[in-house]
Amino acid sequence: ARGEMTLRGLSRDSLDAFVGRGSTAAQLELALQQMQDGLHAAAERSLQQLARAGSPQAAMQLADLLQGDGRLGEAVRWWLAPAQQGRVDAMLKLAACYMQSEGLRESGLGRSYKKAAAWLLRAFQSGSAEAAYQLYLLYRKPGYSMRNAGEAQRYLGLAAERGYAHAQFALAVRMLRGVCAREARIEAAIWLKRAADQGHSLAAQKLSTLVVRAPIDCRPGSRQRE
Repeated sequence: ARGEMTLRGLSRDSLDAFVGRGSTAAQLELALQQMQDGLHAAAERSLQQLARAGSPQAAMQLADLLQGDGRLGEAVRWWLAPAQQGRVDAMLKLAACYMQSEGLRESGLGRSYKKAAAWLLRAFQSGSAEAAYQLYLLYRKPGYSMRNAGEAQRYLGLAAERGYAHAQFALAVRMLRGVCAREARIEAAIWLKRAADQGHSLAAQKLSTLVVRAPIDCRPGSRQRE
């Protein structure tokens, strides 16, 4: 890793010299510079060569480049190898692609909630809090044949427990819907505080409102909401 870091900021001539010595890190850095300079065709060729040689990082960069160029179907194919090798970021990219239809039809792929769920589950099993949150969203989708409110709630809780700020905020909001119980409000405040501590602005705003407002009406029949 140290060798790769020292390549950053080198001139093109210096990088070319390292490339000539067979440095994979230099080839990758050169491709990234080409991308930054807008030389997408040259960068694509360099990244393809590295990806075919087995570099998962090059495959990820290549897929991102293709996605940016609107070639989503091709990007999916390059994300597959690193995802199969266990890269969670590639799994999440694939899941996000399979949950949409735009950009995939021309490649004969199309939207597939089933494939999205499979990749999200693999990412979740690898410890990804974001995958748990995406599974929560997926299980709530009206068009998903396996739609299940109970599973959605379970994954929301797991994502919150794993520290995902969006999940912590969403869980707190759900707890506060029409609830008068002091214990539920305290628990919601705890989740809001955890999300706010991670920079979630809506959670911070909600927490401030929850703390400073007057006690809600908890008389029988009251349904006051936050």
